Amino acid sequence: MTNPKVIDEYMYAGTVAAYCQGTLENITVTNGDVTSIHCAGGVAGCSGPASNVSFTGNVKGESQIGGVFGVLRWPGKNLVATNTTVIGTSKQETASVGGVVGFLGHECGGKLTDSYFSGDVVPTYNGQYAGLVAGVSSEGIFERCFGIGTVHQPTNGVSASGLGGVVGGIQGTIMKDCYFAGNLETSGTRTGAIVGVALNAYDMEGHRNQNELTNVYASGVFQSPSPVFFH
Repeated sequence: MTNPKVIDEYMYAGTVAAYCQGTLENITVTNGDVTSIHCAGGVAGCSGPASNVSFTGNVKGESQIGGVFGVLRWPGKNLVATNTTVIGTSKQETASVGGVVGFLGHECGGKLTDSYFSGDVVPTYNGQYAGLVAGVSSEGIFERCFGIGTVHQPTNGVSASGLGGVVGGIQGTIMKDCYFAGNLETSGTRTGAIVGVALNAYDMEGHRNQNELTNVYASGVFQSPSPVFFH
């Protein structure tokens, strides 16, 4: 698919599917343009299991905005967004914007494998979570994922923003063999070359309450006053 354009005034938007509970496989979208408010992705706003899906173009919206998918709660393999700009415009502190997915959840085995992003992730307001691979992960799993490009500093304040080279904010998340290469320069303190904000959850049966990061690394330009960060 080439040059598709989607404009939505509320939620769930993508060039292939708005909300998909089935499987998406072997999809290529070139020079796409998606604008919505909530749950917008270059390919789908929300997706089921997915593999071999790629996107180039622009995605813009407020919350849970991603280069490939806005929301993913299932396993995804070889999800790729290149030469892509993802812009988050929300003023809410729970909003997320990511190069590959805006939000990765655990409910159906949420996992990203062999997936990557190149381009720009632009959170425009203070309080957003932003990363080149994902904006937020709740008990998700990342294996062999990377981001190359720039996470931009919000133009309207940075104090409460969670900015990470790979993921903006994580809770109960496992990350292995992932890296960031590019630029992340901010005056905010909730910033890290790998993860911006990492939270451990309360002990709850059936849930991971600890984050686990193994063999993660970063290269490029990183500058932040954060006293503690994952790098």
